[in-house]
Amino acid sequence: MIYGGCRMSSKRLFIWVEGDDDERFVDRIIKNKLESRYQSISIIKYSKMKKDKIKEFFIRIIKKMKADYLFLADLDYEPCITSKKDKIINKKDYLTSDRIIVVCKEIESWYLAGINQADSKRNKIPFFDNTDNIFKDTFKEIKPKKYDSLIDFKLELLKCFKDDIAVSKNQSYKYFCSRFIQSRTT
Repeated sequence: MIYGGCRMSSKRLFIWVEGDDDERFVDRIIKNKLESRYQSISIIKYSKMKKDKIKEFFIRIIKKMKADYLFLADLDYEPCITSKKDKIINKKDYLTSDRIIVVCKEIESWYLAGINQADSKRNKIPFFDNTDNIFKDTFKEIKPKKYDSLIDFKLELLKCFKDDIAVSKNQSYKYFCSRFIQSRTT
């Protein structure tokens, strides 16, 4: 199928995310980068779903449809990406390692990764050369008082998010982009 000069697959993509902050980031930053490759993209929050419901969805829907999926998870306090992936696969043996994206350390690191010096200054937050070790607590500490909530702050950061800056400041975002955004196939 071809739309506007771009080849579009008839495949579907399901992007599994932990929670609201991950969903917001994927919806505003990542989803549009993948839209030319898929007929539809769905974002599903798995953190509050029952284990058997997730497995049933994978087996009954994704595998039968031969759909693609990505499964995002925070590294949190795991020692390395491999151990985090192993831990996930031990609980969800229907997943494959190559479709699991581990965010170092938490999704807030990706929000801050795309912010250049000018936007850091404008938002009155510190500029980070590297965001690989950013946790939610650090993010909360730097939130300017002018924002009523962390959500407002995150939405503002998404407005000034720059992909080229993000890949230079966060290794897990760089890996994600090189593996799934810049490659021709997922």
